[in-house]
Amino acid sequence: MKSVVVPSTLEQPMALGKFPGFKEIDTSHRDLNIIVKQGLESWQTALSCVAGVYLSGDRAAGEHQLYVGSATGTGGMWQRCTYAHNGHAENIRLRDLHNRRGENVAENFKFSSLEIADKHAGKDEMMHKEKSWEAPLSAPRQRAQRQLKGRPMCLLNRYGSFDAV
Repeated sequence: MKSVVVPSTLEQPMALGKFPGFKEIDTSHRDLNIIVKQGLESWQTALSCVAGVYLSGDRAAGEHQLYVGSATGTGGMWQRCTYAHNGHAENIRLRDLHNRRGENVAENFKFSSLEIADKHAGKDEMMHKEKSWEAPLSAPRQRAQRQLKGRPMCLLNRYGSFDAV
């Protein structure tokens, strides 16, 4: 058995930086879980105050699937982050993906904010905003393939179906 020397330990666990602003959110699922577990105040405060539309992208080799969703609850976008720890946030199609590829499937996911709104915006208004983001992300196949250098990409809509782009 080999021995390992640990020169020092941290008094506080490592933490991620302060909330970067809504336009700068592009964080891995792993980092998002750390943010939630540590309850980072700057993130929690900012994300709790707004409803919004977000993008969750599967960056695994050969996958390139995107999911557009909206956060409309009283907890705002923060509430959505707190139950995404399982990698599927109870979305039927993402849960199926989770079952097919294993519990570590979310390790390749990234989370981005597409649009923010007042938390008092109605669910119908937020669904309209979500749909308006799905359209450009479902751009013609040729444009998407140019952007991805020929690799296929699918858009996973909230209704659980994949749309090839």
